[in-house]
Amino acid sequence: MTQSHHRAKRTLDVAVSLLVLTMPIRAATPLVAIRIRLGSPVLFRQTRLFTASTTAFVSDLKILRGTARSVARQDGISAAGHAKMPKFPGTGKPEGER
Repeated sequence: MTQSHHRAKRTLDVAVSLLVLTMPIRAATPLVAIRIRLGSPVLFRQTRLFTASTTAFVSDLKILRGTARSVARQDGISAAGHAKMPKFPGTGKPEGER
């Protein structure tokens, strides 16, 4: 490879690297301009009454309460008239069908 080829390759490498490294800045520039002109938020506004973590926590508490109630009442532990649940015979369908 001649020196001119080496220099051209190096110049191209530097130019591509600069484009890649400045990509986040170039992507954020329009968002900053919109925020300055229109105010916050830039993309969309969403009002939430409950966060996902609050809803999940409440659901978890309901499940735990129901489980504790079933264990305390011994619901679902044995079949009527049996000391334990009978063996599950399956659905009768081949495994591939649903």
